[in-house]
Amino acid sequence: MRPIVLACVLQAGCLPVALPPIGSSAGGGISGTGNRTDSVAAIDVKVRPLAAMGSARKRPIDVGAGVAFEASGAFVRYGPALDVRTYPIAGALSEKVRGRIGAGVEGRVLLDDHGAVGPSGALYLTAELAGWTDGDCSTSSSRNGVLFGCYYGESGVGLRVQGSRGFIESQQIWTFTVGLEIRIPLLVGILFFIPSK
Repeated sequence: MRPIVLACVLQAGCLPVALPPIGSSAGGGISGTGNRTDSVAAIDVKVRPLAAMGSARKRPIDVGAGVAFEASGAFVRYGPALDVRTYPIAGALSEKVRGRIGAGVEGRVLLDDHGAVGPSGALYLTAELAGWTDGDCSTSSSRNGVLFGCYYGESGVGLRVQGSRGFIESQQIWTFTVGLEIRIPLLVGILFFIPSK
């Protein structure tokens, strides 16, 4: 791998790529401020470092740090988020796939589209299927380039149900969302660019 990286650095048209293990969820639901309710879209993206530790494959907890985003026709809110979850129910469904049910707590600091800031907390439940890859390598190509990458860690898909409550300035806010959760393993690779003719 070192000669490939060295060749990449010495040549124009290629770029080393590294992505940490990521957990992301996207969904929709309802949100309220005072007596008003709106439909809301919610997205969060977090780095989940334990998902790349081989010794933590059967871990009873998980941690994540990233960003949360909520939007409706009436508002946009976003900010940093930290969460901790536990898996009270988990087990192997096959040699490579584990099923698990988890519960978690998340702390956030949200900024709205008017510049107001406030704390928010969330409780959530997850049900997910997760698999593990031990350095599987693959190549993906298109007209404009080729990605050679090796993946290590946990990948998965699941369902997430979440309720949150917080304050922006002195105004109380709450949301209830249901969404899809996806996990992407650690990626290390090289992207080769192919010049267009």
